[in-house]
Amino acid sequence: MSSLTLSPVLVCRGSTLLGREPSFYSRVMSYSGKMRCQFSLEFSDLYDIFECGDTLQTFAVVKVTNDKLPDEKSSWALLGRTRQNQGGTSPQFHKTEFEISEVVNKSGTILIEVYALHPANRMPVCVGWSKINLKSIMDTRDNIIIRQLHCGFNQCGTVVIFLKTKMESRGESQLSPDSDPEYCSIADILPQMKMSRRDDDFKMTICKDILGTVIRQRYHLNLRPPFTCSLHLCEEMYEIGTSFTIPPLYLRSLIVRQERNRAVLETMCKDLGREVAQEQLLSVHSRMKFYKSELQELAKSSKCGFKKSEWKTHKECKWAPVNLHATSLEVDTVESSTQQSVSRMVYSLCSVGAMAAHWDKFRNGGLTSLLSSKTTEGAMFAQRELLYRALQKVEHLLDNCDKFTPKGIASKILDVSKEPSVKEALNDLQKRLSREKQLEIINWMADLERIMVKVAITSQGDPLSVCQRCCQHLERAVVWKIACLECEGEESFLGTLVRYEACFSQLVSAAVAGIITALCFRFNEREFGNQLKSGVIPVMFESLLSTHGEGGMVEDMYHVMGYLGDINIRMERSEGEEGVSITRVTGPPFDLTVTLSLPAILADRLPVAIGTVGKEVKLLPLFFSHGVNEQQTIAYKMMETSLQDRICEEFLGSLQDYINQYYLPHNPSNPQGIEALEEKMKKLQSLFKVTKRNKCPEFIVLAEQIGRDIGCVRFTSCKSGKDRTSMSLTYEYCDILCNNHNFERGDIDPVLEQFRRDGTRYYNTFKNIGMYKYCFNKLQCKMLPTIYRPPPGTFGDGAQQT
Repeated sequence: MSSLTLSPVLVCRGSTLLGREPSFYSRVMSYSGKMRCQFSLEFSDLYDIFECGDTLQTFAVVKVTNDKLPDEKSSWALLGRTRQNQGGTSPQFHKTEFEISEVVNKSGTILIEVYALHPANRMPVCVGWSKINLKSIMDTRDNIIIRQLHCGFNQCGTVVIFLKTKMESRGESQLSPDSDPEYCSIADILPQMKMSRRDDDFKMTICKDILGTVIRQRYHLNLRPPFTCSLHLCEEMYEIGTSFTIPPLYLRSLIVRQERNRAVLETMCKDLGREVAQEQLLSVHSRMKFYKSELQELAKSSKCGFKKSEWKTHKECKWAPVNLHATSLEVDTVESSTQQSVSRMVYSLCSVGAMAAHWDKFRNGGLTSLLSSKTTEGAMFAQRELLYRALQKVEHLLDNCDKFTPKGIASKILDVSKEPSVKEALNDLQKRLSREKQLEIINWMADLERIMVKVAITSQGDPLSVCQRCCQHLERAVVWKIACLECEGEESFLGTLVRYEACFSQLVSAAVAGIITALCFRFNEREFGNQLKSGVIPVMFESLLSTHGEGGMVEDMYHVMGYLGDINIRMERSEGEEGVSITRVTGPPFDLTVTLSLPAILADRLPVAIGTVGKEVKLLPLFFSHGVNEQQTIAYKMMETSLQDRICEEFLGSLQDYINQYYLPHNPSNPQGIEALEEKMKKLQSLFKVTKRNKCPEFIVLAEQIGRDIGCVRFTSCKSGKDRTSMSLTYEYCDILCNNHNFERGDIDPVLEQFRRDGTRYYNTFKNIGMYKYCFNKLQCKMLPTIYRPPPGTFGDGAQQT
């Protein structure tokens, strides 16, 4: 029979940010005699009262009192003090060691005070403190305690305590690694796991600036006969820095876009008269001011590593995705007799909350309804999109005018000018111009025709100059028309426009996080190399949202998913020693380009040459939505599943097209794998028909399998990326073990329960809501499919669904 052993407490935080191998500590088993404690403290997001930045110097003092509820009259005894540390406000790592004698009351309190040295007189100033009950330290099962630092009545940072203890009585140890190996370091229990240390160091090197807080858990599985191997699992969950890195860059790129529009309009006012574009110029100024204020508001939240589910309704951080994390499952197959590793596989995926306008409460539905072709707002948005796409073509011609022949550029300008949206913009602007200006522009356009047939130019100048003037006029007309739409649009249209941009910002942040995760975990995979060579990377999003009650979120995700193909990821080689970094975001609102700087150590390992010119890849969206909770049950009863059916049908076609155009041509030597993939696609089509009538979790599970088979960047999401997402991810772990590692499917129930009760996803609930609870009540659990039900005792009891 397969069995599962949970290895000792292996939860760590933050040390990977500093490039150190995490330490694993044994927990407190009892309280007798003297207790020797070693605290490893990490402070993050400290309020820099001296505005020293990276030169802020800090240290910590640990005190204890017998009082359970200490006050100003309490007597504190000094336990220890950390060494002085220099390294900015986040993160700071400190260590101290001390003894708690038997005279200290079990219900006593420990006080941690953080001091910073004044840059002028070097005097210590207390910048934050936190109190912790001694009993909570002894009872913790995780050896990790997270507390807020306080200064007065305000929160001024976070302290994470990694605890290592050793019980002593009469000078003799009661607990030692040899006597109780269950609570030893994992390196002592599983020495063969050291084989992966080199890859771990490489991963931490290339992604040290992107992968943030990490939570890690390990497991041990024995396989049934005739297999003589065991599976050693390492589950990790990372915060990804793109949550609050991409949104500011995206907002700045929107500001740059408006600044370029403003410059064009100001030139128009000078050349054609201020009355031509005065109103439009004010509109552009207003939008620039709005984006700058949003950037300032976002900066207040950007100190955090991720956006908690509790913050999803906060308008100031609406540009950031909710609860974005990367997850990896390392499966090391070990021969039981020799304890030698046979193979090692790593599976990576991401989780995120719904990329939607949570702050708007979905009063009028989602973007699909608001921007329908039947609405005025939808027609204006579609026209604006066509104009911006034409504007990008014109700007490309202007920026590269000297690289074309006069005939070549004249042909391209005429093609753009004949587009219906541009033609309308030209006609509308012509009506605003004086008769003299109209005749001048008519002559320019006529000269373009002459250039095409090689007729001599008249008084307008040389061919290239005429082409530049015509191109500039096209740019003016299109920018003027865009400004007119935004100026004439009602407040509801501008609100919908911001809604789209914020949801798209969340999507870009998540998509870039997925690509970085793939670079980190899949850099040596053959299929990932094929995707880089072809220039197309499929990104599969799995949504567990319901079409009843959460239809607005589904609509928002569906609408912005259509623009995922507009995102270009440009990878450039860097000679520095820094890890993967995001250097710039350019080209909004459409055809967005995100540039990643890859260290040479990573660029040289990729199967395609990055070089100095870089490598650009496009993203292919694959989106499957299938509700699983009680709201979806109501949706089936009320026949409200048309949106879900339309989404799955559309992207089933996209999935089949990708397999035919990209996957099959790169895998001609694997006929068995291709045949199995075709069978899965046929089964997926048949299961899709079932989803039109009832919940069918098998549809989602099979889509996940196909996504892994063809090397998709995988995402799982629900409303907050926390509860239903955790149920789906943990089941996917078990599905991977059964399909790829000979684990018996009939034995997955205890393994699944262990993943959900002690795995990293359980800690994700605490990170979001401050308690270890999945947000389901008993009724909701009964309405979930069996494979998505949480274990008893892990849900409800005060947890509110978010």
